[in-house]
Amino acid sequence: MPRVMISYRNNEEQKAFATELNQAFNADVETWIDYEKIASGQFWKDAIIDGIKDSDYVVLCLSTEYLKSSVCMLECYIARGYRKKVLPLWIS
Repeated sequence: MPRVMISYRNNEEQKAFATELNQAFNADVETWIDYEKIASGQFWKDAIIDGIKDSDYVVLCLSTEYLKSSVCMLECYIARGYRKKVLPLWIS
């Protein structure tokens, strides 16, 4: 089963999109999304890096806000650094 990490800008609209995407994938794909996988008290950067490393693909839910976020761009750079297959989706 393919493993997919979903990267999105954490605002209400984009989280809703990422949640719908996560639910659509769940039948056939093992997903990693922050609000399900980062435990309370866990250092979020370590969790994100582990999520990327353990995934086969990283879906980037791109938007103007995403591109302005240093955290989102870090996720993108880490995914590229680990040579993950990056699947960009432009959302508006």
